Amino acid sequence: MMKYAICIFLIFTLFSCTKSTEINIRFKNNSDAPLKEITFLDTNFGEIYHRQYTEYVLFEETIQKGNISIQIRGRNYEWNEIEFMGNDLQITGNYTFEINYDDRVGIAKYDLVRD
Repeated sequence: MMKYAICIFLIFTLFSCTKSTEINIRFKNNSDAPLKEITFLDTNFGEIYHRQYTEYVLFEETIQKGNISIQIRGRNYEWNEIEFMGNDLQITGNYTFEINYDDRVGIAKYDLVRD
């Protein structure tokens, strides 16, 4: 009987120690052009204007890879199979993709910032 009690105790202890990962993602527009149709991992973040942020979206697991798609001035920009190494998007927290767009040359890039 004592063996069963110990087994039940160990199983309960193992499952109660499991931590969930909660990662909040949002976007910031660092450019003068509006950002439209912002998507990350098939989640639509909507549209944001100059120096605005989207709302955070909760992801309940670590993110190893992801895709970003944004429309700027009628042109689509995509970053496919972005690999998040180290701590990026693997530790519970709030993260912002800051989108920078250079109107003169039509180049868009992003920076990932932990808030």
